[in-house]
Amino acid sequence: MKLPRRLKEHWTYPVETVGVSIVSNGAQPEKTKTTSKDSAPQATPDRSAPPPEAPERRRVPWKAILVAAALVICGVAFYAWHVHQRHQRDRLLLYGNVDIREVNLGFRVGGKIAQVLKDEGDAVKEGEFIARLDPEPYEREVDDAKARLESARTTLANNERTFVRKKDLLGQKVLAQQEVDDASAARDAARAEVDRAEAGLASAKLHLADTELKAPSNGVVMTRVFEPGAILQTGATLFTISLSDVVWVRAYVSEDRLGNVHQGMTVFVFTDSAPDKPYQGQIGLHLAASGVHSEECRDARAAQLAGLSPARRDFKSR
Repeated sequence: MKLPRRLKEHWTYPVETVGVSIVSNGAQPEKTKTTSKDSAPQATPDRSAPPPEAPERRRVPWKAILVAAALVICGVAFYAWHVHQRHQRDRLLLYGNVDIREVNLGFRVGGKIAQVLKDEGDAVKEGEFIARLDPEPYEREVDDAKARLESARTTLANNERTFVRKKDLLGQKVLAQQEVDDASAARDAARAEVDRAEAGLASAKLHLADTELKAPSNGVVMTRVFEPGAILQTGATLFTISLSDVVWVRAYVSEDRLGNVHQGMTVFVFTDSAPDKPYQGQIGLHLAASGVHSEECRDARAAQLAGLSPARRDFKSR
């Protein structure tokens, strides 16, 4: 039986010593048994008693810790839910449609198409050259206008000299006043002819410049009507371009929420094609409320603008 160390320290055992005496007459030595001074009989502890138990280790209250952690998580989740619900109540959710702003492009003059540089779906930039008519007829008009202007200037110079000579002769009383007046009228007519020729030359140059078609703004080509070689009448549409510089969204606000909307307010626009990618914008125009107040009404309104019924629109989208 293994005893505790402290019990071993208090237990004492009697020590026996054996002494040997030597006898000279050859007798057997007598063994004497002596006991030490400390060999007095002592009380022997009761070894049948159980040893004292060692102190138990303190156990960690894992259940209490888990319960406290669960309560903390539930509290944080409830707070986050409450904040989210309050944000949802304060947020103004509107439905509407994107206004497609289009422009029909054509030539201000008629003629034969020489080049068409853009196709449907191509992006265009402001001032980019996209089509051209055959410029030869208009180049000839410019040359003709230049010749008329030169002729008018020559006539004006001649009439100026004629008027000066006749005026001098009138001072010498050689000519009548009527001849001087006629010379003055001819000079004035020549001046008017020069002005007319200059205007004709400017118009011819403008017509020549109109044989080139340029994009008025950034956008995307939606339709391309004619191909090179076609003969266009003045003002015929060649391209339809959807402008993309400023995109307008027409949303509809109910009367009880009109006070929450003002011009210049920052908004975020979500589209059906990319609901996770909002577009930031601002309210640019504030009009009276009417029309679309829900997503279903928005879809019906879009179908109406497209000239289709909602059922037909759904069928077409499938």
